[in-house]
Amino acid sequence: MKVCFIDWFAYGLFNPKSKIVFGGAQIQLFLLAKELAKSKKFSVSFLTDNQSSFRLDKFEKIMVYQFVRSPNGYFNFFFSLLIQLRRINADVYFQRAASAETGLIAIICRILGKKFIFMVAHEQDVNGEYVAKNGWRGKLFLLGLKLADKIICQTKKQQSYLTEQYRNKSAVVASGFPLKPLTGDRVRKEGVLWVARAEDWKQPEMFIRLAQKFPQEKFTMICPPAENNPDYFKIIKAEAEQIPNLKFISWVPFDRIGVYFRKAKIFVSTSLSEGFPNTFIQAWQNRVPLISYKVNPDKIIDKHRLGFCANGDEGQMEKLLKKVLKNNQLRRQLAVNSYNYVRQYHDLKKNIVNIIANIL
Repeated sequence: MKVCFIDWFAYGLFNPKSKIVFGGAQIQLFLLAKELAKSKKFSVSFLTDNQSSFRLDKFEKIMVYQFVRSPNGYFNFFFSLLIQLRRINADVYFQRAASAETGLIAIICRILGKKFIFMVAHEQDVNGEYVAKNGWRGKLFLLGLKLADKIICQTKKQQSYLTEQYRNKSAVVASGFPLKPLTGDRVRKEGVLWVARAEDWKQPEMFIRLAQKFPQEKFTMICPPAENNPDYFKIIKAEAEQIPNLKFISWVPFDRIGVYFRKAKIFVSTSLSEGFPNTFIQAWQNRVPLISYKVNPDKIIDKHRLGFCANGDEGQMEKLLKKVLKNNQLRRQLAVNSYNYVRQYHDLKKNIVNIIANIL
């Protein structure tokens, strides 16, 4: 079976030298593609944008098509994309995260007689927020949901937002990660870690304020720029570099990011909303407890005791961070809980079975 994944910002994962900024949606598609490519039952391709030229490369067993998006409007883009997808000729196409392209891809799949699977990346994809804020693009996305053969949600809450029309063809599949057994190496845990793009809804300023309130602790902030707001990145970078105990890093390749998670004592999320952040899984698989400002998918942080959620209260977040930093025994127990939870629910090798079931 031929399977193709589509995402314009995933090229940075295949070729880190490109420095193209990616997020959780791209990471999940990249990991799924790599895992499926290990099976002889699937031929895997990826359509992305290297932002410079049309070309075809092979990364391990995955054929990677680079498609430079045309600035000449959606009409020309639609026909260019139609030609490209016909050329790839996959049986099933995957796309993740709400966009007008969701609708275009769904229409093309209907024209070509191919299967289309949409994967939810953020609550706004399904709670009506994206549709309400994006005019005709939102309506085109909604058409994509209607035409999709399957909708894959990350959480039960995401699925609950779907109307009955869409819920009947949806499934909940937890985000997966390639988990490695913990080695016996002793890693000295130190400092507080934050990892995210420079987006205003991820609230990096809050982490900077936390660092100022804990001058005796080391804070690390990995914060690449977002394509849609480069000036905001410059502001955050300038503010962060004024804090003596805060180390600001603007870029770390995906295959090196694990080093920072392994060394951290605590991972902090300051986002207003998310889907199911990959960074949560990366922290927990490295036995790093989480302090979250507001994001708590399906209340799992409380249910499995993986850290604490401040429920949107910045003052409470400061208190919780102080509590976990001071109590070594509590931090160790949260670390063990976190590792056990990830092994049970987010092992990519196990979760890929559910993805395959939705392909067939």
